[in-house]
Amino acid sequence: MTGGSTRTAVNISMGGMSQLSGIVAAVTMLLVLFFLTAPLAYVPHAALAAIIILSGWGLLDLQALRELYTTKRLELGVSLVAVLGVLALGVLPGVGLAVGLSLAWLLYVESAPPDASLGRVPGLPGYHSLQETPEAKSVPGILIYQFSANIVFYNADRFKSRILGAVAASDTPVEWVVVDAGPVNYVDFTAIQTIDELRAELQVRGIKLVIANRKRHLLSYFERHWVQQREGRLAGSYFPTIKIAVKAFEEAKRKQAGTQPEHLDT
Repeated sequence: MTGGSTRTAVNISMGGMSQLSGIVAAVTMLLVLFFLTAPLAYVPHAALAAIIILSGWGLLDLQALRELYTTKRLELGVSLVAVLGVLALGVLPGVGLAVGLSLAWLLYVESAPPDASLGRVPGLPGYHSLQETPEAKSVPGILIYQFSANIVFYNADRFKSRILGAVAASDTPVEWVVVDAGPVNYVDFTAIQTIDELRAELQVRGIKLVIANRKRHLLSYFERHWVQQREGRLAGSYFPTIKIAVKAFEEAKRKQAGTQPEHLDT
């Protein structure tokens, strides 16, 4: 949403489609200021106003506005606010207003991203949303949870509360919570603290929290020594894939029951 609407707003307000057009406009403006101010003093104000209005009308990208109207009217609203902001406040404040609205919308979207509990679908590889795929069935004893966004300070509490809510709503007792970290590309320190709080709260209930599909670069923003200590302390809580995590859970259950392993096809 944000990139298209802001870019459209800049085009509408500035009229240029490239950096070269801005350079040409700046050079032309300097030449007029240095050499043509005296002749311009004799031009009637009405004529100058007509020139400005005509030039401003040519800057409007009506085709882009029509496309926004038919594709995403929220971005159209941001673009129109930017235009009104330029007219009322000036070019830079107007564009800044559009950028601010775009950032606010991004924060809103990231603060409440899509999430899902995952399960198996007979005949299909992988794990699928229980809400979007009626054929999907949850793995007994496991809550497989997917949070489709980076986990940072403004959505970490939601991440925690959604998992606790899913555990409470589960039809069968949950023994492991497997977090699918595939969609997560960045976590901050607040997220790490929240995950540790969640792990401790689940542990009190006899539930183990594990992470699957974690990207290698996810902790590269933290100090290496701290990461090494943390990895050693939480050994056994990370798995390369959801499939391996589920197999580890089922193997642990078989050992508890004293049964022989069976062939797993997923």
